[in-house]
Amino acid sequence: MKNLNKRNLNQDQLYSLLESAKLINSTLDLDDLLTIIMKEITTNLNADRSTLYIVDREKGEIWSKIAQGSQRLEIRQTIGKGISGWVAQTGETLNIADAYRDTRFNPEVDQRSGYHTRSVLCMPVRDKLGEIISVVQVLNKKNGIFTDEDEAFLEAFSDYIAVAIQNAQLYQEALERKKLESEMAVAAEIQRMLLPEKPPELSDYHIYAYQQPSRHIGGDYYDFFLQGDKLLILVADISGKGIPAALLMANLQAT
Repeated sequence: MKNLNKRNLNQDQLYSLLESAKLINSTLDLDDLLTIIMKEITTNLNADRSTLYIVDREKGEIWSKIAQGSQRLEIRQTIGKGISGWVAQTGETLNIADAYRDTRFNPEVDQRSGYHTRSVLCMPVRDKLGEIISVVQVLNKKNGIFTDEDEAFLEAFSDYIAVAIQNAQLYQEALERKKLESEMAVAAEIQRMLLPEKPPELSDYHIYAYQQPSRHIGGDYYDFFLQGDKLLILVADISGKGIPAALLMANLQAT
């Protein structure tokens, strides 16, 4: 963390910052984390609302989830579009006293929702390597415009936000890997059950079969069929590897 004394935070702000930091480190669920962070920012900056966007470089978008009744609605925005998209692209902090006088502001959201945006404080959140991983946007300071003290608090809080987001993302990735490994193990067992337990026993021949997929599971398939005094051997090499090939193999076996 950067030296908090350089932020020019007063004692009350330091206390609020540390309390907020405790809260956002109380969960590893990314959806819950977004909700907690937005609530803490809104409260500490005495604002009307706030949004925390996650940067998705692969899609060139920033996204967040907002409450809509009992559901959470995902919202996405192109990097470079609107105030938050502009901050995600440039990495600059914007403190705007009158949103409608700023050409980067997109009034379409207000027009659709009936909300009226006045003041905006928007800031990038960077990881320890300086990469922008998130953007915080705070709307409508309740008693005027956002101040230098608000910027200092949000900048200090953004350090904690970055760590919390990355921890939650790593945890989510670990859960997804564990789930995939479990599914792969089940699929491999199903694949094993689809293959014949042993080759047929013939008086004049010894038949051996061995299969080793290049991944945990694959689509290669073989079987034996005795028809009177004839032995039919089926060997199939399914195009592709992994779960899709195994599914095609199962369909073949079913026929």
